[in-house]
Amino acid sequence: MLLFLVLCACLQTLRGTPLPPPLAPSFGAIADVSGDMTGGCPVAPDDSGQQLRSVFSILQSCLLTIFACVWTSAHPNINSPRDSWWTCLKRQVVTMIYAVISPEVILLWALNQRQAAKTIAEGYNKEFASADETQVSLRRKVLGLFLPLPEKTTWRGVGQLWTRTHGFFIQMGGFILYENGYPKEVLDYERLKELLLNDAIDAPTVTERELQDRSKGDAVSKAIVVLQTMWFVIQCIARAGQRLPLSELEVLTLAFAVMNAGIYGAWWNKPQGVDMAICVPLKRADHSADDSTISLVYETPSHPELANSPRTEHHRSNNLPSTPPHEQRHEENPGEQHSWLRRKLRHDCEQHSSASFFLVRLPYRIMSSLLRPLDKMGQPAQFKRNQLRVPIFYASGVNDADSLSIGKAASAFGIIFGAIHLLAWASHFSSPRDLVLWRVSATIVTVMPLLSLVSLVTWKEMGIAARFCVAFLIFLIPFYIASRIVLLSIALKAIHHPAHEVLLDIVWTTYIPHF
Repeated sequence: MLLFLVLCACLQTLRGTPLPPPLAPSFGAIADVSGDMTGGCPVAPDDSGQQLRSVFSILQSCLLTIFACVWTSAHPNINSPRDSWWTCLKRQVVTMIYAVISPEVILLWALNQRQAAKTIAEGYNKEFASADETQVSLRRKVLGLFLPLPEKTTWRGVGQLWTRTHGFFIQMGGFILYENGYPKEVLDYERLKELLLNDAIDAPTVTERELQDRSKGDAVSKAIVVLQTMWFVIQCIARAGQRLPLSELEVLTLAFAVMNAGIYGAWWNKPQGVDMAICVPLKRADHSADDSTISLVYETPSHPELANSPRTEHHRSNNLPSTPPHEQRHEENPGEQHSWLRRKLRHDCEQHSSASFFLVRLPYRIMSSLLRPLDKMGQPAQFKRNQLRVPIFYASGVNDADSLSIGKAASAFGIIFGAIHLLAWASHFSSPRDLVLWRVSATIVTVMPLLSLVSLVTWKEMGIAARFCVAFLIFLIPFYIASRIVLLSIALKAIHHPAHEVLLDIVWTTYIPHF
């Protein structure tokens, strides 16, 4: 990723200053050159002497910015140790698709994870840490970049402090319980706490620096993405200052840049691209000197006072099983391996043998399957025990007050995201139909988070306004997804034949190295 961004920067810088042609071209020639998608160099000046930019340069800058924003802001959870290459790729692609279709809900998921990470770190430090948590000022953090690290930061052992990075990591499914050398289940914080209080496992001693070392996104790649996004935003502001219009694709990209800035900030401490979880072995102790069975502290009832709750012991033969425990469970429930859509379709086939009913039901099931991730991202998810990974859009629960504040913040970002699309309200479109579709779609994208904000503000009273907003929001969800697709399609279509004013370039942008 880093090499790709550096290569694009070098290529763009090398062809940043074109040589003027010997003869002044006509306007028709300019239009022909600007419409050529294969031409990478900026177009020669027009009759007024102002430099023109090519369609390819606009397309390159926008697509690179969108890709950088979506790829780096997507922080998927950790895959199961048994997941295939295709499953891992599919989860990454699904996350990116929803980052394009509905970045507001991705932001809601990120904010939920961030608040939960803070709560988890504070709860762990209060319950298990032996040292007191100290607040470090911003000045000391900056100075710490140039000074040797204190000796206490290298200490590892039982009772070490957790940070927000640890809170993110456990929500990603970063700790897996192992039994007899095989993965048994992924641990959320409540399960980890339960096992620690029962002395069934040793506390993980991984440090924050080790967790960050597992991340595929280092400080340099983050800085390049931030600079590219900032440079694109500066260009848009400069064009507005000189009253030069933006293309529809640039408006779309600007909205992505603003939204992904919030997502990137919420996930700043979250490790990115971690492939493998950390092994947490389940401790075994002899039940008696003459007994050949092993006493495993495995399950205890969920209770606020876990330390005083009775332990439930499971006896297992001291010999290793011929089949790993997780494979035994999968063999008992083979249907759980199939996707939600496949299970529902199989259920429909068993319940209704009519072909006409199945054909009507199939589009509904497909739409429900597409919308399920949006519902999962909007609220804390629960998952069954004995799973080897957390759900794709998992976030630990937060209290009602924090959940309300997070919803308001995500809705506010969503309003800004939709309002940016309204900047192209009076832009030049290739047809009146595209103009109407853009205005309607941009309005829907703006109204959806506005209704969400109104419902959250009036939620405590649960009045007519809140109920109406919630009902209308549910009704608009399919239209919202369609609007996002329409906006992207029109933006890509309009860039083929942009207005002449859109091709006018700001002179200083040609001489500053950028992507």
